[in-house]
Amino acid sequence: MTPRTPRTSLALFALILALSAAVYLPGVSGPYVFDDHPNIVDNTYVQINSLGFDELRNAMLSTGSGPLLRPVSMLSFALSYYFASGFDQTTPFKLANLAIHIVNGLLVFWLMRLILGRLAETQTGNHQNPSLRDRWNKNDLLAAAVALLWIVHPINLTSVLYIVQRMTSLSTLFTLLGLICYLIGRNRTVAGHAGGMWLIGTGLFACGGLGVLSKENAALLPFFMLTLEFTLFANEPPWPSWSQLSTRTKGLILTVSLAVVTAAIFWIIDFSLPGYARRDFSMVERLLTESRVLFFYLSLILLPRINQFGLYHDDIALSTSLFTPWTTLPSLAGLIILLGLVWAARRRLPLLSMGILWFFVGHLMESTLLPLEITHEHRNYLAGLGILFAVVYVLDQAHLRLGYRKIWLLYPVIVIILAGTTVMRATHWSSYNSLAHYTAHHHPDSMHAQAMLGASLYAQQNYRGARVALRRAATLAPDEPGYKMNIQLLDARLGDTPKPNEQDEILRLLATGRSSIVTQRSLDYIAGCISTKCPELQTHMEAWLNTLIENLPPTADLSYYYYLLGRTLVAQGKVRDGLNTLERAYQADPNYLHPLFEIANVFLGLGQTENAELMLQRLRTANANNLHPREKEIAELETAIERLKNEARERSRNRS
Repeated sequence: MTPRTPRTSLALFALILALSAAVYLPGVSGPYVFDDHPNIVDNTYVQINSLGFDELRNAMLSTGSGPLLRPVSMLSFALSYYFASGFDQTTPFKLANLAIHIVNGLLVFWLMRLILGRLAETQTGNHQNPSLRDRWNKNDLLAAAVALLWIVHPINLTSVLYIVQRMTSLSTLFTLLGLICYLIGRNRTVAGHAGGMWLIGTGLFACGGLGVLSKENAALLPFFMLTLEFTLFANEPPWPSWSQLSTRTKGLILTVSLAVVTAAIFWIIDFSLPGYARRDFSMVERLLTESRVLFFYLSLILLPRINQFGLYHDDIALSTSLFTPWTTLPSLAGLIILLGLVWAARRRLPLLSMGILWFFVGHLMESTLLPLEITHEHRNYLAGLGILFAVVYVLDQAHLRLGYRKIWLLYPVIVIILAGTTVMRATHWSSYNSLAHYTAHHHPDSMHAQAMLGASLYAQQNYRGARVALRRAATLAPDEPGYKMNIQLLDARLGDTPKPNEQDEILRLLATGRSSIVTQRSLDYIAGCISTKCPELQTHMEAWLNTLIENLPPTADLSYYYYLLGRTLVAQGKVRDGLNTLERAYQADPNYLHPLFEIANVFLGLGQTENAELMLQRLRTANANNLHPREKEIAELETAIERLKNEARERSRNRS
């Protein structure tokens, strides 16, 4: 029988990957959810009408997510919008995510072939061993086994069907490319061939740079490279030179390294602390909780259960001390044991050691000091790969060392379980209603899940059911005023008079000066509703905003809240006060142009075209040097002014 060529093997494997990715197809027509809206759907800069430089540049710089604004990801969303001709259908956006996932699966296969090939060389000690071809054929199978597990695993679903998490999959794509360049280059340096360092540099700086501009997680690329060095190249230069150094030199190197790491940690702490002002937990509580969360992730990877997965995991209790809940201390001890296993297994079971270390490296950024939400499944998109190739490696070693030939029969069973679970999850993601009911059913103690169910029932005009769900969310989050505001909105829709004690409770919570994302989104929605569907909340809204503004910390974005207050005052007919407040909003942040547009629209509503034109001139001046220019909105305002002037001229002619 003629052996398959690498090209044929790759083509066959690409076909298998594509078929495996079909497990996500039931969910590709599913809804926009959660962060999809502020980053994509509500982002006017993503809505490009041409591929001109200015429009693409504005789209790339249009989000506040991350310190580097993630321009590569934002460019991809703008291109998806352009070629899909709008946001009406989610399928083109999700199919693009799925295509990236398939490419990542191919890169995982390539990366694993390189890792296993390097391992084969270190174990044989002979680069020209004639039996190596058989080993490479086996390596193809093992690499394919890892990639197939990874591509169908249900923990990766949110990185595919949750559109905004294209940021995660793109960052992973460039990280994988960087690691592939690194391994090829490192193998070349070991073999004494030219060009190795150029490939390593390309992987680190070019691929790593594009990855960081997709999502900051790619900054972990050097740590993944060190993981490969630790397990695959520990006996290659320059590492053997360490034993030849003097004790003094070793001490100096270790001291400097420790000082750099300590300084970096203190810088990260200083950078992160302000962000905790908007969270319900402290940095210490987050670190303690993450010790348990990491084991929760491991359980999702190794023992996936459909009822444990979900869009939200805010039902995980915070660790407020080493003993509350009691699993905190055992979790910390378990992490130490796993890290010890990394060291103990590095020679006899190198891929087991690599897999565990890979998992920890993948969580260095999002599961440590930064003031992010506690738990999200997409954080395992690259980190979870380490556990999967550790599983495949353990199966292979059990077969080789213990002679359990039938142990590989477990593999197709594992694939079927993973793929079946992913199909069920994707089916739940096929519509907003099914996702909301599924999430709330399996996570009854999640405030976000209950709020999502409330939003789903509200959209179906089931206002009483929505109120029940929102009251459940408010009970789960007693210090969150946003849910209580939404309950008052539902009371207004049902014709019920809001209870005075509930209004007092909202004001008490707002007086703390803490404004969460839930609070902001509730205020934003109600501000757009009080002129049309919920005028009953106008006076309540004014009181809420005044209380919040009076108690916000100095670092808060006052311009946004003054803007909402100005709109609220105008909606009540307090036009002069509203205009003054909108002007105050603009003065608080001259880069925030929404207040000027709102003032212009007020003048248009009053028929004051001259004042509207003056505001148009101010907008053009303010827009000239703005990081987020608003040419499209300015053009629309100019058209509206001309239309109003034409209508006025037409009325004048009719009167004459």
